[in-house]
Amino acid sequence: MELTHNQSLEFKECLRRSLPSHVSQSWLDSLQLLKITPSKVVLGGIQHKIYRYEIKTNHESLLKEVLNELFPEKAPFSEKKFEYKIFSCTGRKKSVQTEFDLNQDQIANKNNDLEIKNSKSDFATEHAAGSTSSFSLDSFIPGKRNLLASRACKAVVEMPGIAFNPFVIYGESGSGKTHLLEGISNELQQSNPKKQRVQVSAEDFLNDFVNHLRLSKMKEFRDRYRKADAFLLDDLQALVPSAKCQTELLYTINALRKKKAQIVIACQEAPTQISGLSSGLRGKLDSGLTVDIGIPDDQTRIAILESKAKERGIPLNDELANFIVKHIKGGIGRMEGVLMRLGVHASLLNEELTIELARYS
Repeated sequence: MELTHNQSLEFKECLRRSLPSHVSQSWLDSLQLLKITPSKVVLGGIQHKIYRYEIKTNHESLLKEVLNELFPEKAPFSEKKFEYKIFSCTGRKKSVQTEFDLNQDQIANKNNDLEIKNSKSDFATEHAAGSTSSFSLDSFIPGKRNLLASRACKAVVEMPGIAFNPFVIYGESGSGKTHLLEGISNELQQSNPKKQRVQVSAEDFLNDFVNHLRLSKMKEFRDRYRKADAFLLDDLQALVPSAKCQTELLYTINALRKKKAQIVIACQEAPTQISGLSSGLRGKLDSGLTVDIGIPDDQTRIAILESKAKERGIPLNDELANFIVKHIKGGIGRMEGVLMRLGVHASLLNEELTIELARYS
């Protein structure tokens, strides 16, 4: 059964209404429902394999619910195979933004060009105060929910300024978005140690903006951020109180994109869902790739906890790890705090680590 354009639009609108408000819908814009057969459903217009992974992993069950509702005569869709075609909604090849046209040959060619042109090349570092860390992308433990974000981060490091620009990571506190942001920053420095990168919290960016504005030194402010080869901003939502600073950030992003500098931003919600964010800034951020890092599942949280314990030399058995994950409320930071307190008991007081001890840590 071939689908009409109107049927495909109706399907997309039903999906849009059914998605939770905090979820980014950038993958939905070009999605098309192409065909329904007795054994499979074919969808096209998907911009990149990153989006295909997100749809299949996080949204396929919702697709099935919507299709059951719209096409009951073809149900049940739970028994059908779903095929996702990248840029297959028309017979001719679509022109696409460079950042979405990633393949291994392009990556290889890009890297070769960098080696030829930039044998002296450079990611020189300008860190905001307190932003240095030992986080790396390899030390991030991905689960099913955040594997998309992890892989997209590695693509950004391989092709800065080309692979997803701007790149936005969002998720609740303790979900690991700052780890990924700083992992990108550190690996960009390692790959190109002389190029200039600026990593800053939104609060520091705002304070810096206010101070330079008060002193009439905006050229100095703009030179600092707009001459960077990579710009990484954490906690975007902190800019909500200042419309002027949001406008300055928008102009900064425009200037950086024009010179193909990489932009990475972390926030608690998708930019389209942050109340008080200007429409211009929302639209600009939504033009790149926005990924929901999500909250790690229990299995991933256990793996993270065991990794942290091994790193700090804390004797943590499976029973204790399971108890902490299932009974300690809060994000990864809260679990780390419990782990550190247990480590103190083990190293300084020479006490055996037990569930009872964890309960009161």
